[in-house]
Amino acid sequence: MRTIICALCWLMLSTSSAPASTWYVHPDGSGDAATIQAAIDAAAGGDIIELANGIFTGPGNRDIDPVGKAVTIRSQSGDPDSCVIDCQGSVSSPHRAFRFHSGESSTTVLSGLTITNGYASSHGGGVSCTSNSAPLISGCILINNAAGQTGGALYCTSSSNLTLDNCQFLDNIAEIYGGAIRCYQSSPTLIACLFRGNIGPFGAGFSCYRNCQPALTDCRFESNESAHGGGMFSFDSAAVLTRCTFVDNLSLGEGGGFANFDSSPTVIDCEFTNNTAGEAGGGFYAGGDGSGAISGSTFTGNTSPRGGGIYTQFTDVTVSDCTLVSNSAEVVGSGVYVAYAQAELERVIVAFGEGAAAVACADAEDIPVLVCCDIYGNADGDWVDCIADQLGADGNIAADPLFCDPAAGDFTLRDDSPCAAENSSGCGLIGAWPIACASPTHADGAPATVRPVLLQNHPNPFNPSTVVGYRLPIPAVVTLQIFDLHGRAVRILEKDVARSEGLHRVRWDGRDDRGQLLSSGAYFYRLSAGGRTQTRTMLLVR
Repeated sequence: MRTIICALCWLMLSTSSAPASTWYVHPDGSGDAATIQAAIDAAAGGDIIELANGIFTGPGNRDIDPVGKAVTIRSQSGDPDSCVIDCQGSVSSPHRAFRFHSGESSTTVLSGLTITNGYASSHGGGVSCTSNSAPLISGCILINNAAGQTGGALYCTSSSNLTLDNCQFLDNIAEIYGGAIRCYQSSPTLIACLFRGNIGPFGAGFSCYRNCQPALTDCRFESNESAHGGGMFSFDSAAVLTRCTFVDNLSLGEGGGFANFDSSPTVIDCEFTNNTAGEAGGGFYAGGDGSGAISGSTFTGNTSPRGGGIYTQFTDVTVSDCTLVSNSAEVVGSGVYVAYAQAELERVIVAFGEGAAAVACADAEDIPVLVCCDIYGNADGDWVDCIADQLGADGNIAADPLFCDPAAGDFTLRDDSPCAAENSSGCGLIGAWPIACASPTHADGAPATVRPVLLQNHPNPFNPSTVVGYRLPIPAVVTLQIFDLHGRAVRILEKDVARSEGLHRVRWDGRDDRGQLLSSGAYFYRLSAGGRTQTRTMLLVR
């Protein structure tokens, strides 16, 4: 009896610990399965399906259904440019790459693939996620996909809170919402994703609609075109954006960079550069019920007739620790325009605006409250009209902020800036950027001494490589190292290297000093220069 029981226990243990299988699929139908769908159908949970380099087309390699299985579908090479799913979809013959609709979780993974030429007559030209499906899509490129209604590249709905990590959305088109992505009642997580060249009337890059709470970190929106929300559009949602970049996006209506309607967005440490809106809010637009919070962000070179940098109408907004420079408005508010809403600006720089005055208000009852703000050098006036009586009160000033190199887009501060914490009469740092360069001389003629600035790496999280930047106020000998969480030095990027003053960048390939790939996880990077040391954290995702 004891022998039988032991045998049964051994059988159960051996069955539960059975290793995952890997299925190899080739574009020509050879390998362990003839098509991607055939491999999924044969696979068990935990299995890996590896796709050889080449172009996958035809039945079984499009309209793929993972049927809820926890499988990983990835390119064998890890290079999305070399492993392509060509859906060959069209208006007369619609086909997408993947349809997730069986409650898939993050254990269902797509990695290292290109998805192209998908077409859906309704939603999700490249990928569709419905019915609580939430796969992980990592390191993929979705290019030249289209939808007759919404989500040219990807559509998610019904609490399909998927994760998109280090993906690129290029040249996708939708007829209505979300040239690249449209989410409805879902809250996806996007990390280090790129949106470029997408087109759609409501949110060319990303569109979230009703009860969405998407989280975007280190994402970039570049050269997208829309009627409303050149980069991103939000309706009745509460997006959180951290360290995202909006550059050269175009909206014919509102929000060249980011447009919000009846929404409550949170924008943290983001950059809005050279975005254009045909009607209102060159960088950022908020309208209708809701509230918004913008902090630590930079707006430069954005253009719109009303509110070159920021426009809010009926939406209460707080703007703190931000820098607005060289934004333009033909009608009102080259920096900020407030209409029928409560607005608070605290520790904000609005400088060198073109066209209209720096800050404008629609009526005398809704005047923004400014605290510790520097408004200076704007073409049609600084402290004028509705904010005229706030100059000199609550720490507000009108003085040249003394940026290090504004012509080069560097809005860090000289050490003698009136916006530096040491000089701001108790306000602390004004604007989004710290001291990073010296004034020509101190009063006694001695050169100024200020700290080097270690910048956040980009992209972050990253795979396979990232760029670390730092700025030196004066020439210095530099050491830049990577450490693991145990404090062990794993890579020396620079060792006792003499560097000139200014901005420097170093690329790290995620390998240690022996050339070995490091595993996923958090790492510290440390800059030692000029007798000072600064440390930041980065995240490597394999």
